[in-house]
Amino acid sequence: MASQGPKFPTTATGNTSTVGGGTVAWTNPQNIEAADGVFATNNNGAMSVGTDDLIGTGFGFSVPVTATINGILVEINYSASGTASELFVNLLKAGAATGNNKATGASLPSSPNTVSYGGSTDLWGATFTPSDINASNFGVAAGYFLPSGSVNQANVDFFRITVFFTTPPPTVSSCNPTNGPASGGNSVTITGTNFLATPTSITFGGAAATNIVFNSATSVSCTAPAHAAGTVNVVVTNPDGQSGTGTNVYTYNPPPSFSSCSPGNGPAAGGTSVNISGANFVATPGVTFGGVAATNVTFVSSTSLTCTAPAHSPVTVDIVITNPDGQSATGSKVFLYLATGSRFLSF
Repeated sequence: MASQGPKFPTTATGNTSTVGGGTVAWTNPQNIEAADGVFATNNNGAMSVGTDDLIGTGFGFSVPVTATINGILVEINYSASGTASELFVNLLKAGAATGNNKATGASLPSSPNTVSYGGSTDLWGATFTPSDINASNFGVAAGYFLPSGSVNQANVDFFRITVFFTTPPPTVSSCNPTNGPASGGNSVTITGTNFLATPTSITFGGAAATNIVFNSATSVSCTAPAHAAGTVNVVVTNPDGQSGTGTNVYTYNPPPSFSSCSPGNGPAAGGTSVNISGANFVATPGVTFGGVAATNVTFVSSTSLTCTAPAHSPVTVDIVITNPDGQSATGSKVFLYLATGSRFLSF
């Protein structure tokens, strides 16, 4: 089970009586917004009376929208100068009192004391959605009874709330791109469901990704780690410890290799059609002759390519094949550019 909080209110009011119907206003209700020993106070005067509602809202929760709310814990720090007792402690849903009054009628102590209401599996006799909890008008209202006597005063230092919830585990459906180099280092976007900000880990075949970014509940991004060639599982683990596995959704490509080219020579003006043999070619690679890009590159198979040799000065050059994932293979000094007037040789 996950939780958020304890959180303090960012808005406090004390001069309303919509919940308890009391008649005496609070002094400095904003003092309940922090645990600082500075109190909101309410003094009854000379008659037995209930206080106005002391209300805290704006707790700033951000519970995931897919969560199930399991319980709500409210903590109030209070004391009395003289005599005072609890009248009501209610949760506010959409700004209105909802569910059970958790007050027990207990007398407030002379020294400040923090009292808990509800808990991790207690919904106060009501139902709450993440939207209810995240709303600015979600909160708590409390009121106290003050018997007659001018020395009787209720003092409240703070309200705070902790919300307990569970979320469904994440799922992983696909990766984009679906493959990359064994050396890693490429950016991968993972699609699925129920991702939370920010996943604590993403692994590719057990190797940890880096630069994890939470995009949304259905998308996260990362930098793929290095891994041996092959197809691997991708596992996303949320901050709550739950994980989802995409089975065989990402492939580490082996680097290409060069075996031969035919023909092995051509005119310096270029234009020669060349067949290149090797292994682990991926559609469609780039090909260079002595650093100059070939044209009309055609992927025939993982072991065969064709292309048109570019123009180059008369010299024997390397042929470099670079797969779309950035991995490359070099055939060293395998193609001879013939000077003008030289006889074309087929070998």
